[in-house]
Amino acid sequence: MARKQNDEPKGAAVNTGTPEPNYMASAGGMLILAGGFAVAAIQIGGMQAPAWATFAALAVVVCGGILWYMSGLPKEQSFEWVRSLVYALSIALIIRWGIAEPYRIPSGSMEPTLHGVEGIGQGDRVWVNKWVYGLRVPFMNKRLYYGTDPQRFDIVVFKSVEKDTEHPTLVKRIIGLPGERVQIQHDGTIEINGEPLELPDTMPPNNRYTTYGKYGVLPDDEYAVVPEGHYLMLGDNSGSSRDGRAFGWLPNEHMVGRVASIWWPPKRWRDFTGFSQTFWWKALLGLLAVGTVFRLFIGRSWAVSGPGGKGVDHLLVLFIAFGLRIPFTPWWFTRWAAPRRGDRVVYRPPANVAKGVLLAG
Repeated sequence: MARKQNDEPKGAAVNTGTPEPNYMASAGGMLILAGGFAVAAIQIGGMQAPAWATFAALAVVVCGGILWYMSGLPKEQSFEWVRSLVYALSIALIIRWGIAEPYRIPSGSMEPTLHGVEGIGQGDRVWVNKWVYGLRVPFMNKRLYYGTDPQRFDIVVFKSVEKDTEHPTLVKRIIGLPGERVQIQHDGTIEINGEPLELPDTMPPNNRYTTYGKYGVLPDDEYAVVPEGHYLMLGDNSGSSRDGRAFGWLPNEHMVGRVASIWWPPKRWRDFTGFSQTFWWKALLGLLAVGTVFRLFIGRSWAVSGPGGKGVDHLLVLFIAFGLRIPFTPWWFTRWAAPRRGDRVVYRPPANVAKGVLLAG
């Protein structure tokens, strides 16, 4: 019998017509455009907006990018990607809450120790050790427990005791400890309990404090004696710093954490605690380097549907079995082996393969 003209060979992929619209990709693209325009309008166009608006717009761009990326993934890959993202965000939030958090220096009150400039991408970025003084209740100036006592000359990020201030989160240096009598002299030196305070070599040379404000300046006990559980915080750039001399003693509960290092820009890198010289820091960097090399050049985990389409199985895919790949691309530095019959491989189909129904025969 003659074969009909429209018959297809057995096993061929038949195009089922116009592909369905990809709503996730469309929504992701629109979010990227909307967030990008908002960032440009605020940062370049000079649009008046609250300080958090830029970060909200950036969050919209990130969400759009996630939707766009997930639109091209199989269902099981999308599910696994979302679950991994939730795990990663949860771990990041736990670290940010109780262990460490990055902060941007918003002003020049700690010059030259810390550079502070207003604007996105400006000013030093510092890591803050949040567990050293004890764990705080989120969004409240209370502690679940108290850790190490703050020490003199620690650089501390803290919540301001003043309401409606321009910068609710500040960074200053501890100068006065609980129970001490602090007196700033007219020559710019500081006396603690009647004795001159010697500044460490880690502080700016020839540092002098001005007799601005009341606290630590006036001789009355109300302004000279630091109460228990409180501290006197001063900026290194004394002449341009609104600090404890003006707003008074700082309660321990307002301290967010101790500044550990400047991490950005790289040329400004500085370790304030000496942690970068310890075994633990070097071991952490080593593990991070090994993990990065493995993920880029050796292999990675991959999620596929389980038997019968139920559940998800996790596979270890070895890139290095066939050669050395250029990360995140379909190209290779070099190939030293080819897939053999019976090998199980993960691959991406060519872009020109039509989506349709596979006719088995």
